[in-house]
Amino acid sequence: MVLGLGRVNTNDLHALNFAAEIIGHKLIGRVIAETEEDSEDACQLKCVAKSRCLSYNFGSAEDGKRFKCQLSDSDRFAAADNFTQEDKFSYRGIQSPCENGGSICGEKGICIPNYQDGSVRCKCKDGYRGPTCAIKPAESCAELLQSGWNSSGLYTINPDGNSPIQVLCDMKTDGGGWTVFQRRLDGSVDFFLGWESYKNGFGNLSGEFWLGNDNLHRLTAADDVKLRVDLEDFDGNVVYAEYTTFKVADEADKYRLLIGGYNGTAGDSMAGDFSLSDMQFSTKDSENDKHSRDHCASRFKGAWWYKNCHRSNLNGIYHSGPYSSKADGVCWLFGVVNIQIVPCITKEFKEPVANKALLNQVISIPRVKTAEICEIQCFIKATCESYNFGPNKDGDHVCELSDSDCVRDPDDLVTRQDFLYHATKFFGVVNFQIVPWITKEFKEPVANKALLNQVISIPRVKTAEICEIQCFIKATCESYNFGPNKDGDHVCELSDSDCVRDPDDLVTRQDFLYHATKILNTKLISSFVHRTLETSVKQTKETISAKPYHKKTTPIVCKIDTGTETNVISKTKFDKIITSPSDKALGPLQILTAYGGQKIECMGTCQLFIHYKGKIKEVPFTVTNVQGPTILGLKTCEELGLVTINCSIQADSKDPGAGPVVHPLRAVPVHLREMFKVELDNMEELGVIVPVNEPADWVNSVVLRETVNDNGEIAKLRVCLGP
Repeated sequence: MVLGLGRVNTNDLHALNFAAEIIGHKLIGRVIAETEEDSEDACQLKCVAKSRCLSYNFGSAEDGKRFKCQLSDSDRFAAADNFTQEDKFSYRGIQSPCENGGSICGEKGICIPNYQDGSVRCKCKDGYRGPTCAIKPAESCAELLQSGWNSSGLYTINPDGNSPIQVLCDMKTDGGGWTVFQRRLDGSVDFFLGWESYKNGFGNLSGEFWLGNDNLHRLTAADDVKLRVDLEDFDGNVVYAEYTTFKVADEADKYRLLIGGYNGTAGDSMAGDFSLSDMQFSTKDSENDKHSRDHCASRFKGAWWYKNCHRSNLNGIYHSGPYSSKADGVCWLFGVVNIQIVPCITKEFKEPVANKALLNQVISIPRVKTAEICEIQCFIKATCESYNFGPNKDGDHVCELSDSDCVRDPDDLVTRQDFLYHATKFFGVVNFQIVPWITKEFKEPVANKALLNQVISIPRVKTAEICEIQCFIKATCESYNFGPNKDGDHVCELSDSDCVRDPDDLVTRQDFLYHATKILNTKLISSFVHRTLETSVKQTKETISAKPYHKKTTPIVCKIDTGTETNVISKTKFDKIITSPSDKALGPLQILTAYGGQKIECMGTCQLFIHYKGKIKEVPFTVTNVQGPTILGLKTCEELGLVTINCSIQADSKDPGAGPVVHPLRAVPVHLREMFKVELDNMEELGVIVPVNEPADWVNSVVLRETVNDNGEIAKLRVCLGP
């Protein structure tokens, strides 16, 4: 249902309803045009004429004589982080239901207006869900799994109602529902850290991380928490350990551990004869172990519930090759067997790129004779992620191994004649929790379209290919917009949504390409679709449905137009509602005239039963060939209770004492007044026009209206130079 339109665009009319001015603020980062104007009225006119304009900043120019007018293609709701204080400016946006303080979405939602149809949607924060963000976040990954969220990935939970936590949920291993609190992949994150780091957590949920001891305490406060450890060694042996009892105390008790009930294939290195129960957590700057001489955390380069000292050290050094002491590495000991967690290096190479090379990242230049040998050198070099191969000045060849690639350092990929650039597809596959690799495939791009209000990042890129790569490596990116910016360069806008979940945000944007992913992992899109359908079901009590008598109802979106008595529906939408040929017979033809005076081709009339909030009304519709929104006129809107007439302004005569109608843009713009005045003075001298000094009843700067003055002369055209 349309709640109220802020912008109206037709062939003959461009109009905006602006919200109240907000003094001392401006919206930055989304300016699409900037001019200097003589007045705010002139700035408003600029925004009205610019179809992409949703708000403007108005402030003092440098010369102090004119004013800066900055037009934006966003607003203070969709780009809340860009809404800042600025003493010399004021901000004004298009009127929308969000202007009521965001009460539609409550405290846990951000109200995002849709200026095309006047509706709003709520962007939820802190893990809250639902159309108005009223559903509290789940307490655990297990609860999310029970609610139907069966795809591994990043979620927001709140274990105890205090504050939300973003976590990695493993929804596949052993039935799913596991909250991953530690992961080691490739040694890219330093785990030999102090007490505060382990208290608060560190790393990246998309890579290596420790979730934090404070969070671990909150996660294990319930009575039914189990621990699972998944390990893989260099030879590909995969084992696991599971404990039915797992609790971590708070910081006051130094995160004391309670653990027991082992089951699995890895052997018991935390309970049983080597139990770590009742041990406090130790770091290099906080010694809480029971060893009489050594400080276990410092000696074995880790942080753990050490005793005397350990048979497990999962936060130890991540050794990437042979080393002398196994005790300071990531290890899990049981009996006489030692599982050493080292990276299982598996590399596959993409197609080579001719006449390109990656600069500034070279770590080694081995002597080779062929490209095949260069590739082998990169394969066996643990840190190599790409290589350049080409001729050297001696007529031989050079092989340059790099520890980066064109995805992470796109600006370093340059043209280099007769060279081949070759990058790996992926690097390293070691997990403590089995988490699927994020795989993205892209649909066909859509020309002249862009997804608004969902942008999470705007990286600097030069080509659409690099923009796609940026979306690929951004874990939360699901689509991107690519197109020209005002400097003649290009802009790459990454979004955390797509046109499936937010179809109203997909708008026309000249010379842009909109590109969406097919999948994030094997189940993610099906989960999003399910959520979208669920949301739709919850909103059905607020929808309008139409049907022929005794037929199935069909929800429709209607535009309210209180300026007409006629209800209008397009032939295309009529055919979707009326499926039976016997119901498709139309009544007599009508002639409709649009506001601009043009005639609208009509197919005939029909009767539909409209359902809204328990009311059922048989309503006449005019069926047209024009593709446009379904329109409900004033009479039907009153009968359904969609609008209320508080005061009728219809009258047969005008009160002589009534004052003039005042319109914010009723005068000729300041910079045109002098030119107008010269011409009008000439016409006055010729006796063609006469000046009017007292208030007149015009509503705009130029009106065409027939009136008779005291001498019986007819006047038609009126021009207002100033209020």
